[in-house]
Amino acid sequence: VYGLLLYVFSLQATGNWVSSHLHGLPLVEFYLHDPGRLRYGFVLPMAVLGGIGLSAWLEAASWRQRALMLVPGVVVFAVLPGAIGVPNAYSTLFVAGGVAAVVVLACVGAIRRAAVLVPVLVLAELLAGGFAGQATAFEDNGLGRFASPDGTFFPYQRPTIDAGAYTRHDAIAAYLAGRQGRYLADDPRLGNRTGYLKRQRPEFWGLEHNGRSMLFGLADVGGYNSVEPLRYWELIRRLQRAPLVYNVTTLLEPTGRTMDLLGVRWVIASAGAAPLSGLLPVVREGQWELYRRTHAAPPAELFTTWRAVPNMSAALGAVAAPSFDPARSLVVEGGRPPAVAQGGGPAAVRYESAGPQESRVSVKGPAAGLLLVRNQWDENWKAAVDGRPAPVLPADGAFQAVPVPAGRHVVVLTYDDPTVGWGLIGSAVVLALLGLAALLLRRRAAGTAEGTRAPA
Repeated sequence: VYGLLLYVFSLQATGNWVSSHLHGLPLVEFYLHDPGRLRYGFVLPMAVLGGIGLSAWLEAASWRQRALMLVPGVVVFAVLPGAIGVPNAYSTLFVAGGVAAVVVLACVGAIRRAAVLVPVLVLAELLAGGFAGQATAFEDNGLGRFASPDGTFFPYQRPTIDAGAYTRHDAIAAYLAGRQGRYLADDPRLGNRTGYLKRQRPEFWGLEHNGRSMLFGLADVGGYNSVEPLRYWELIRRLQRAPLVYNVTTLLEPTGRTMDLLGVRWVIASAGAAPLSGLLPVVREGQWELYRRTHAAPPAELFTTWRAVPNMSAALGAVAAPSFDPARSLVVEGGRPPAVAQGGGPAAVRYESAGPQESRVSVKGPAAGLLLVRNQWDENWKAAVDGRPAPVLPADGAFQAVPVPAGRHVVVLTYDDPTVGWGLIGSAVVLALLGLAALLLRRRAAGTAEGTRAPA
C-alpha cells in the first residue's frame, strides 16, 4: 500500500488534480514542488516485497504455483509497457535482466541454497543500470525518463574540485572570521531566481556562497538553505519583487535600507565596482572585493518608541513598505505600544556574540524601551535581563526584541530546543524496546525448540 501510494502521488495526473482542487492547503505547495521525487521512496517497498516474494518462491509446493506467481510481474513489466506505448520499453539491459532473472529463479526453485544468487543478480542489475544511466541521455515525457539526444545526465567522471583549496580560508574569509556583522554577496550579473546555487566553480568561491559561510563560520544573509526559518524566508521575498526558487535566499537588488534591516556590515562585490555608495574596499580575492559599509546598522539597538502589530503578516507588510526606516522605526508583534513617547538622550548598547546559540548585550538607556537584536527570532530563544527572565518578541518581521527598564542592564539571550532531547529519549526507548522484543523472541524460540525434542 505504501509503494502504491508513492506511485500514485508521483504521477503527473495526480499532481495536476491536486493543484486544481487542493491548492492552498497545508503541505500542498511542498508536495507540488516536485511530485516525481516520491518515486525514490519506492526503493524501500520494492526491497521488502522482493524479500517476501523470494520466501514465497522457496515455499511454493509446485512449479505450477511458481508459474502463477510470475504472471502479475510479467503482465506489469513485460506486457503492459508495450501495450500503452512506453518508448524504449524493451531495452537490451531490460531483456538481459529478465532472462537472467528467469534462469536464477529456476535454479532457486530446484536448489534452495541457490537463493543467494538473487541478491547477487539484483546487485549486478543495479550496477549495470547505474553505469548505463551515466552513459545515456534522458528526458521527461510524462511517463518517465527516456532516451533523448540532449540529455539530463552526464557521463561519470572523476571530481575536478580541489577539496583542500575549497576548505582553506581565502583572503576575504580570513578577514571576516571573528569580526562582527553579516555580509552580503552581490553580483549584478546574477539576475536569476536560483541565486548563486549554480555558481560553484573556483572563480566564484570569493563570494563565500554554496556552503562556504557555514564552513568558515561566517555570518551571511543569503545562501541556499533547506531548513531556513519561515519568517526569514518570507521577509526576503517581501523585500524584493523578483521570484526565487524554494530554498534560495538572495537579494538581487540590495538597498541601504534593506541591508540596515538585515544587519549587513560587509558587502562582497566585483573589485573596483562598488554596487552602492558608502562602501570602502578592505581586501581583495581574485575578481571579488570585500567592502565595509561606513554607516552600517549595529547588531543591537534600543528603541523607546515602536509600532505594535497583531501578527507576522502585518509585521512583514510594515517593514516591506517603502516608508519604513529600520534606523528610526521598530515593528513588534504582541507588544504594547509605549504610553508616552520618551526621550532623554542616546542609549549605549554593546553587543557580544558567544556563538550561534547565545548572545550578550550590555545596554544603558535613559528610559525604558525595547532592545532590538538583529538575530533570527524563534520561540526557543530565551532572554534574561540581569538574570531575570524576560520575553523575546518578534521584531521587524524576523528578529528579536526584549523589553528592558531604564538604566544599565545586561541582557543574555540563549537558544534551547527541548524537542531535541525528547527526540533522543524517544530513539533510545524505541531501541530498548526492539532489543527487548528480540530477546523475548529468542527465548521463546529456544523454549519451543526444547519442547519439540524427543525424550531420551
